[in-house]
Order: sequence, then C-alpha cells, then structure tokens
Amino acid sequence: MNILGVEYDEIVSELIAKKPLVVVYCITYNHASYIRNALEGFVNQIVPFEMKVIVIDDASTDGTTEIIKEYQAAYPQIFHLLIAKINTFKNKNREEIYKKIKNDFFIGKYVAYCEGDDYWTAPDKLKVQVEYMELHSDCIMTLHNAYREDMRDGKKEVMHENEPESDLSANELIRQKNGIWPTASIVVKKDFFVMPNIFLGCPVGDFPLQLYAVAHGRVHYFNSCMSVYRYMVSGSWSQRTLNDFEPALLHTLKMIEFMDEYNRYTSFEYDKAIKIRKRLFYEFIVRTYKIDIGEYLECCNQLNRKTNYKYKEKIHKIMECYRHYNSDDYLSDDVKAFIKNYDKIYIMGAGEFGRKTAIKLKRNNVEFEGFAVSSDQTEYKEVFEGKKVFKLNELDKSEEDIGLLVGIIRYGWEEWDKLKEIITMQGFKSFYNPYIIE
Repeated sequence: MNILGVEYDEIVSELIAKKPLVVVYCITYNHASYIRNALEGFVNQIVPFEMKVIVIDDASTDGTTEIIKEYQAAYPQIFHLLIAKINTFKNKNREEIYKKIKNDFFIGKYVAYCEGDDYWTAPDKLKVQVEYMELHSDCIMTLHNAYREDMRDGKKEVMHENEPESDLSANELIRQKNGIWPTASIVVKKDFFVMPNIFLGCPVGDFPLQLYAVAHGRVHYFNSCMSVYRYMVSGSWSQRTLNDFEPALLHTLKMIEFMDEYNRYTSFEYDKAIKIRKRLFYEFIVRTYKIDIGEYLECCNQLNRKTNYKYKEKIHKIMECYRHYNSDDYLSDDVKAFIKNYDKIYIMGAGEFGRKTAIKLKRNNVEFEGFAVSSDQTEYKEVFEGKKVFKLNELDKSEEDIGLLVGIIRYGWEEWDKLKEIITMQGFKSFYNPYIIE
C-alpha cells in the first residue's frame, strides 16, 4: 500500500468491516524495549464496547516490528498494523502522510492516544473516559493524571500532584503550569482528531490537539493516574536534545511560531497566557544550555542560514538575551539606546543580576545613580556595590529623565508581569529588562 509515496505493509484487524466506538492511535519507532508494555495496556482494557488499535511502525530496525506482529497474530480482533518500509521522520510530506492515515483509517467515534514508549496501567482507563464523554456530549477531550518515569534512574513520580478532577480551561492547557498533560491520557472525539493545517507546523502532536479541542468545547481532567509517561527514553526528543543545542533551538522556535498562529486562530482571546508561555519557551533556550557564548552564537547563525532566515528576528532576540545573561560586559544596541534616552539611570534589583547589570554598566563607562527595590521590601542593604539603594517610592517620579534598567530574573508564570505591575503602579513607565524576551 502506498501513502503519498511511502510504501506500507498493512495487516488488517478483523474489525475492519465494523465501526468500533474507540480506535487507539499508537505510533512506534525502535521501541523494542518498551512496546510490550504499551500493547499489554491495550489488550488488558475491560470495556463494554468495540475497540481497535492501529499501530503505525515507522520502519523500526530493532525488533519492534516483530513484537507488534506477534501481538497482532495473538489478538487479530484488536490490532491493525501499518508498517512503513522507509522511515518518514525527515520526509517533507510527513504531516500530510499522517493526516491521510488519520482520515482513511480512523473510523471510530473516539480516538485514544498512546505512543509506543508509554503505557496504560488501569484496565478501566478507556471505560472511565469514554463513558464520561458519552454522558457529556459537549466534552471533546478527556485527560488524566499519570506517572512520569525517568529512564535515567527509574524513579517514578506523579505528574500532577493535588490537581483535582475538573474541566481544564484554555489558559491552563496553554500554560502547562504544573507540567505537560500526558499524551497517553488523551481520548478525543474523532471529529477533532484531524486538525486544520495551521496546527500541523507544531513540532509536537499532543499540545496543539489539546488547544484545538479546548477552542471548540470542554476538556475534562481525571486525577487518577492511569498511565506512565517515560521520560528520557533513548532516541526520544528529550534525550536527543539534552546536550544538542541546535535541534532544541529549532524546536523552540517552531513552538513559539505555533503559539503565534494559535493566538491569531483564537482571535487573541488567550493573548496573556500565550505571551507567558512564549516567554517560558524563550527562557528554556536561553537558560538551559550552558555553552561558550561564541559557540552558542555560531549555532544560532548556522540555524539562521539553514532556515533561510525564517526565524531571523526571534533568533536575534535569543542571541542578545544569551549574551546579556552570560557576559559581564555586553550591552546590546537596544539597551544602549534606552540608556541614552535618560539622564538618570537606576538599576532595579539589588541581587545577583542587579550586581551583574552594575558590572556591565561600569565596564561600558555608563554612570548610574544607584539601585532600586520595591517599596514594600523590608530587608535590603542600604548600600550595594558602592551605590545607594532606594525604594521605588523614594524616587522622584515627576522627573521624566529617570530610566529603570531591570536587573531581576523573574520568568515564572506571572512573576515578570507582577514585577512590571509593581513598577508601573509606582508611576514609572520607562523600564527595560535585558534578561527577558517578550
């Protein structure tokens, strides 16, 4: 069978002529060490309805193919296999290939997710989720809690501690404040399984699907741990990018680009949450990789060339922020222009990055008046780095020539917004933080 130029071997389920209520979507590649757990999780489901499992093997070479064939032979009423003859990971039509597979092969009312390196642990998982969705027709997707297993040391932990059963808002799904929502927990209505093209550019599949669902209906969350998410699996994205900056940078840029697309798709209804999420993507790429500045900048420039400067503006922001964050003397042109606009410069913050900012200014022969802290701060040194420390309300806000250069790292979910609010509430409109990318 040929799908957009890729040959697949198909081993058909005995349910091919029927329309099961639920179809399980399982993608696997070189998961021989893990796939049995996933397959056992499927066959152990106790459900009062028909279900089928479609396993898509992306040309594994480690024995995964033989294992899924073994299970198909043992459970021909459940398993339907699509086995690619060549790997599609770098195929330029990959998204269209999978879109066609989803349209042509997934005929159930609901689709459940589980990748080949994750697995379900509760035999009533599908029953719980599907029965809820059958009773609540406005519910488009259900999710549940899970254990995260770190494959480096085997430790397991609950992914969402103290998260009660509830509907999840778009803001909660966008921010992922307490971590990702487990892929293997997803059950979604088939009508929302295939997403519009604007969602296909996202480098992951579960996150845009969750956001697509919540833009059109309810997403319900169960607090029970009913699956395991394996983290740092050999060959996985998390493992590959741990020490490899360039693919992590490209992934981050694509995620930010997707967030911009989703913002337009939802008519900027969730603009604040999206801005916070983008800030966290930027923070990850600036603060995670501790490599030489020259090497970091060269990787950025290489990716610029490879992508034909598609992300030029975003990469420039990342490079500037990284240099500010890791250099004791670098001041960008934007910071210099900000300083030039004011006769008096104060550094907001009297801590590590306040000190770092002071060193930068001194090495660039820039005079500043002193440091500033929030008006309600009770514990601080009156003199820091040889300069007086003022409370914000002690500064003369009537002087329009005062500029605040912020030397505080507050990425957090809303911490930077709160700090901006503190500054503006004190009457200051002129401030700049070189350690944050908006």
